[in-house]
Amino acid sequence: MNLLHLRYAAEVARCGSLSKASQKLLIAQPNLSRAIKELEKALDVTLFERNAQGMKPTAFGRELFESAEKIFDELDSLEERCRETGHPRQVFSISVPKSGYLADAFVRFACKQDPESTELHYAEFSTPDIIDNVIQNKSLIGIARYSAAAENAYSTLFNENQIEMYPLVEFSPVLIMSRTSPLATMPLIRLQDLDAYSEIMQEEEAVPQISASAGKLADPSGEKKRRIFVYDRASQLQLLSENPDTFLWAPSLPEKQLAAYRLVQRPCVDNRKKIRDTLIYRKDYDFTELDKAFLQEVEATQTLHRVGTVLGHLPVKQE
Repeated sequence: MNLLHLRYAAEVARCGSLSKASQKLLIAQPNLSRAIKELEKALDVTLFERNAQGMKPTAFGRELFESAEKIFDELDSLEERCRETGHPRQVFSISVPKSGYLADAFVRFACKQDPESTELHYAEFSTPDIIDNVIQNKSLIGIARYSAAAENAYSTLFNENQIEMYPLVEFSPVLIMSRTSPLATMPLIRLQDLDAYSEIMQEEEAVPQISASAGKLADPSGEKKRRIFVYDRASQLQLLSENPDTFLWAPSLPEKQLAAYRLVQRPCVDNRKKIRDTLIYRKDYDFTELDKAFLQEVEATQTLHRVGTVLGHLPVKQE
């Protein structure tokens, strides 16, 4: 039995679907599905009942995953003890939304770290998963993205879950498109001009609103019929580059990313949406030196790329 495949299957059981588990594990869905099928074949059992709503463990699957969780806890504990007896390593762990300026800040930060003494974890998630990761201590810190109009609702949510929040930046999303897109040559772009083009997005990337219609996702252009859902950032940018009939709403991208994919970014004159990126962390959490170093890079990158309105200095500073 492949232990890694068992871990994958246990995550699918926790999430209830391949798509959600794929995002958390950062594994393509076909590969994840293949791993589960190989595990079922090796054990000669059916571990999941598959239907339109997702994947539900069978009776044997539930029993297996309950036992597996205990094994994983023991293995994680053993790994931690081994680390403690060896050379101490500083750990940096953050969950963030898909964002060019945050990725650029992380690259700058990571290039300055010693790989022998640091362990870095940088993962892109939807806002609900980012919040959950911080609450469940899966990430040490997070950056949540939501509509500025939902600030009070999120503030209440964070407070109820013992999470500190610190707004970093507020911005109006801009349009990202191919240099060859007809949109790129328009003197002014209005929302109605986008009707003839396909919006590239992924459902979890849209800015969620906390409301009775929690399943509804808000985006600057409102309801849009022509959409292409892409679950990988690099694929999003490549599709934008090669298909001039597509566009993407996003915070401003660094110039080097635009140049690398032959893209341009333009404002939409009648877009009134304001989005906030907010630092979140548990109330009992003490920032590490690695956290401070990364957040300094974020602050510098915000200014460098003129992402939006910086909402204040970060709550931690280098000594």
